[in-house]
Amino acid sequence: MRKSLISELRRLAALDDRIVLLVGDLGFSVIEDFQKERPDRVINLGVSEQAAMSIAAGMSDKMLPVFYSIANFSSFRCLEQIRNDVAHERNPVLIVSLGAGFAYGTAGYSHFGIEDAGAVAAISGMNVVTPSCIHELRDVILRHVAQPTPTYLRLGREELCEKCVPRYFSVNSEKVNSGCLVVGHGEIVRDVMEVCEEINPEIPVISCPSFNRFASSELEFIEGFSHVITVEEHMSASGFGTRLRSAIKSGLTQRFKSIGIWEDEFRVGGGREYHLSRFDLDKKGLRAQLEMEMAAK
Repeated sequence: MRKSLISELRRLAALDDRIVLLVGDLGFSVIEDFQKERPDRVINLGVSEQAAMSIAAGMSDKMLPVFYSIANFSSFRCLEQIRNDVAHERNPVLIVSLGAGFAYGTAGYSHFGIEDAGAVAAISGMNVVTPSCIHELRDVILRHVAQPTPTYLRLGREELCEKCVPRYFSVNSEKVNSGCLVVGHGEIVRDVMEVCEEINPEIPVISCPSFNRFASSELEFIEGFSHVITVEEHMSASGFGTRLRSAIKSGLTQRFKSIGIWEDEFRVGGGREYHLSRFDLDKKGLRAQLEMEMAAK
């Protein structure tokens, strides 16, 4: 989604002089148009993520800094600076993390974005978001510009969206009759929707881009179901499903299942589909997991 991100930032930068893009010596072939249009608002800070995060925090008093890097560099490499300089001081930096999940699968474990959301969300004051498509991404950016907060934005690699996954407030009330709800987080929810439509089109599937901050109306909607299944491309133990379950009041009475990545020996090599298949998160594996859970009493 990085091209869509830069395109939206270019559009907004023409209207808002506060927007500045900071990069860590990457993004080439994507950021050039922004750089040509506004050379004074694109800064390459080199391979220095810790310093870059502190610089972004300092700039946020007058500007709206966007720090752009790959998941492992924009989270673990500078986690202390996110905690102390961004979150603790409530500096509204937008931290863009490319490669959510296994998007950079061929680069090996060092580049997996499967634990980053849990780590950053553990920091008080951080808003963590993983949009499922370019339209959710645009909504996140617009909200941030309107009401800036310390935000960690995780992006997948798909630039197209043939069909948006519904949000809780747009679900057809006629479909809310199965007792079962599937909640997806991030890009993988689009595969989940396709699989669920094959299994049982009556079961509602919704997208929840927020990792750790849920609207009360959203929680109320989810609490109305007796059976909730969450799906994410992240470690389950520290993931979205765990966060959601702890937030809903009826969590102890609902049947709740989190589908995600479990601990394993992370192998080198192979792209995203290869790694998804190892954890039964490809379409075949998702179908088997979802059918088994839906059949459970």
